[in-house]
Amino acid sequence: MSRFLAEVGLFVFLQSIILVTAIQLSAPEPTAYLAAVVAKEELAKTTPSPRLLLVGGSGLAFGMDSPALRESLHREPINLGLQASLGFGFILNQAERLAQPGDWIVLLPEYNHYYIRMDEALTIARLLEQSPESWRDFPRDFQFFKVLLDSGLYFLRERLWRVYLKQTGAEEARPPYHIDSFNREGDVVGHWEMIAKDHAPMARLGVEVDPDVIDQINEFAARVESRGIHVWLAHPPVEARTFDLCQDSLRELQATLDQNLKVKQLNQIDEMRYPDELFYDTAYHLTRAGAERRTSQLSERIQAAAATIGPDSKATDPQPTK
Repeated sequence: MSRFLAEVGLFVFLQSIILVTAIQLSAPEPTAYLAAVVAKEELAKTTPSPRLLLVGGSGLAFGMDSPALRESLHREPINLGLQASLGFGFILNQAERLAQPGDWIVLLPEYNHYYIRMDEALTIARLLEQSPESWRDFPRDFQFFKVLLDSGLYFLRERLWRVYLKQTGAEEARPPYHIDSFNREGDVVGHWEMIAKDHAPMARLGVEVDPDVIDQINEFAARVESRGIHVWLAHPPVEARTFDLCQDSLRELQATLDQNLKVKQLNQIDEMRYPDELFYDTAYHLTRAGAERRTSQLSERIQAAAATIGPDSKATDPQPTK
């Protein structure tokens, strides 16, 4: 047993050294996609009420027209979406920390979040390069540290490759995965005039719905609602070919949510089967036309839900869309 513990300790020590070395090899890339976390944090801290926080992954970042939401809902939209592989725990924790009394929050998890832990070490490390303070929002449980410690050599290789590209002048930005692709509200719009890219559909979501994820959502909602914040959940659009491949899982998910979720759902999953041509480069990332369609639908549902909030919110209730 003592030998095993010694080997585990050595492994942890070596992986930690590798991670620290890799992080020190080059400075954070200021134009990187994940550098947008800094601007999104600042936006959430400085935007006055009344506000609308949109919470999700890259499908949200690449799938919203926030200025249109402002016009129809008369609230300041803050799109916190970045990347699903930061993990749903991080996404919820960040939103809870940034939310203020009087806010409306719409949770827009990607369907995979309900089935698997999506924490991905390289994404987490890249985010921490840009914003070390974001460490506070990660759920520091065993699974989180296991993901990080298992990836030291992979991250070192990636950093060495970036150093090589910089030294040779071969490093190039990858629009729209670039900080300049975001608008002021936090939406990715840099791809709106680009031609959609070929991509493979998702073949499966996971084995079974994780009940802990639903519990996380319910507990999150209870905590923020006690602070005078309204929470709803909306399902994201998914391309038709992916929907058709995963329809059994998606319908199982809807049934499970209907039975166990305590947060009001603004839509049903069956409504979110969008034509393939409305997607840019993944099963979740929308083109401009797709984002406009999704935004219009979401706005209508928020308005309907807001009408049931009660007299305490009349001062900031949205006006009907013309």
